[in-house]
Amino acid sequence: LGCSGGPEGGWGRLGCSGGPDWGLWRSGSNLSLLRASYFEISVEGGSWEKQKNSGLNVATGTGSKAWSYNINKLDKQEVRAVLAIARNSSSERIDEQFVEGVTEHYNQSLVFDPEEPRMLYSIREPIVNRIFSTSRHHGFAERS
Repeated sequence: LGCSGGPEGGWGRLGCSGGPDWGLWRSGSNLSLLRASYFEISVEGGSWEKQKNSGLNVATGTGSKAWSYNINKLDKQEVRAVLAIARNSSSERIDEQFVEGVTEHYNQSLVFDPEEPRMLYSIREPIVNRIFSTSRHHGFAERS
């Protein structure tokens, strides 16, 4: 992950410009300040987006079971609420085992082996308005 004032190269195709200093932790890289952060980001060669948020977390597989996992995981209450909205037109009861299965499947998709050539990024509390956008709050970028 390259960013002005921060480390350059070695972070694959997740690019950043215009941000403050970066802190590098075992779980990945984290950009977080007491005030909103502003930077531009491009993932996998996509278009650059102006971002304003409370931070950016980037994790390798080593960090995918720690802080990054806890930032992105869903709990059963959230999954149940989304499924209830999806089934709003139906009188079917939401099966608790189904909720648990969906929750577990999603959360396990966030964990990956440290040897895999990818990184998980997470945009924390994005601010979206006429100037700032976030097409994806989190996702994977391939390491080169």
